[in-house]
Amino acid sequence: MRRKLLRTMLAALGVGAIVLGTQTAAQAETRGGTSTWQEVQQDTASGYCRAEVEFYGTTSYAEALFYNYKAGWDCTMWLERSTNNGSSWSLVSGYHTLRDIAPDADLDSTYHYWDGPGYLARACFHLNFSGAAKHCTNPI
Repeated sequence: MRRKLLRTMLAALGVGAIVLGTQTAAQAETRGGTSTWQEVQQDTASGYCRAEVEFYGTTSYAEALFYNYKAGWDCTMWLERSTNNGSSWSLVSGYHTLRDIAPDADLDSTYHYWDGPGYLARACFHLNFSGAAKHCTNPI
């Protein structure tokens, strides 16, 4: 009897943890920017993750800036490049995982990558929970 009760309680706790983990699911994505800077942000109930891509110094190099401000989850972020006008994209920066370290923000950036004529760059991320969508800036 005790084992059955214990199993039932543990199962209920597991379901409760799953439900609690999905209560603050990501809300609407927002994008904005200019011809030299773009951002994408995913708001959550407690904060946000944001990726930005901007020209560094001149329009020949791009870098990405990443933020996790109390999002409720870690965020994995990266910089992508296209050499065929956005038909396909490749990873250029490696992955940057920003921790949810509330009450503070976790910040990071990439190196400067070539983004001269014939190239496009965009910054992307996803929140680290099962089924999270990929969010990318508009390309520059």
